[in-house]
Amino acid sequence: MQPITRDLDEVLTAARRTAPGWFRSDLRVALAVLVAGLALLAVGLSGLWAQDDALDPDRWWHAVPLVLGTAVMLGKRRRPLLALAAGLVLLAVDLALGGSLGTLLVVLDLLYSAALFSSRTGRQVLVVAAWSLVGVAAAVAGVASDGEPRAVATGAIQAAGFLVVPLWWAGNVRATSEVAVLAEERAALASANAEGLARIEELRRRDAVQAERRTMARDLHDVVAGHVSAVAIRTGAALAGPAGRERETLEMARTSSLAALEEMRAMILLLRADDPAAGPVSAPGTLADLAGVVAGHRDAGAEIVLEDRAPRGLPAAVEQAALRIVQEALTNVAKHGAGGEVRVVLEEVEDSLSVCVTSPLPVTPAASPAGRGAAAPGTGLLSMRERAEGLGGTLEVGPEAGLWSVRSTIPLTPGGAP
Repeated sequence: MQPITRDLDEVLTAARRTAPGWFRSDLRVALAVLVAGLALLAVGLSGLWAQDDALDPDRWWHAVPLVLGTAVMLGKRRRPLLALAAGLVLLAVDLALGGSLGTLLVVLDLLYSAALFSSRTGRQVLVVAAWSLVGVAAAVAGVASDGEPRAVATGAIQAAGFLVVPLWWAGNVRATSEVAVLAEERAALASANAEGLARIEELRRRDAVQAERRTMARDLHDVVAGHVSAVAIRTGAALAGPAGRERETLEMARTSSLAALEEMRAMILLLRADDPAAGPVSAPGTLADLAGVVAGHRDAGAEIVLEDRAPRGLPAAVEQAALRIVQEALTNVAKHGAGGEVRVVLEEVEDSLSVCVTSPLPVTPAASPAGRGAAAPGTGLLSMRERAEGLGGTLEVGPEAGLWSVRSTIPLTPGGAP
């Protein structure tokens, strides 16, 4: 922490010394002090500390150290300690002439500037010197008054007001600036951290999408491979057998090829992006596997009512999407549901396959499958939505008539989906 604080102190000190418009600002302050000092001389405020009228010459002689002091004020940023030393010399000359408030104002400004623009070491020296002079002033007052406590206290308070107060004021300004800069840096770090977390979530979402697309690619492989294998087997058998069955073989090859092309077109609409990741292929699921999926959840203790009125012989992409949606919905119910009867309904509605999974509403919204799925990209909801929308369908998840509902519609002709 100490090196960071020291670096910040050095940076702020350098920034103050080279702040935009610093010369005009210092020139305005110097002119203001000069005008104020001359005005004080004009009203006769000179010779304030003269012990003898003979040591109080014409008051306008005090203008000489005043003018020189205001000129020295123009160098207080670049050489703060040197400017303060020159100001103290001019104050000594002014005191020798009897003293004036104008030159005292110059030294106060130089003392404040030295504490504001000097290095850490320079400020430490100033603090030690200031308190030492306060002690000297108290001692001198005590000697001059034969040890009278009131005189000692008065001398110490006057010296502290002249020497310590400007240092304290400058220290307070520096501390305020450092707190403001640290607050800005903290806000910047918080913003960068939020952006980093958002980036991580986006990468997780993309990884989940890519994982789902890899699964779709494997399904595509098996669907097309099945049709093409049938074509190869039948054409090979026709070539090896007796002549006369060519037309039947060609018709079968044409039918299988068209089916393969239709399935491939539908699945490519789902993928929509390249993914170089490779892996072993697996058998695609169909609605024929739905009873096994439901039986597995029943064995785990779930109470499931299945109403499967979906037509058979649907495109493979439609059946796979419907099966995966039911699988993910039942998995979410098992993880986050409140128990009770779960109803799974599949039916044809206006040239679309309707898939609806309803379950008792969770006790708290935070525990709902939607809440968990929406907050964690890569879980079931993302997979279900990708499946349904990729085929031109829809997916709606949320409370419905006192139940938690996962409802999806999938066109029966995904090859025509936009």
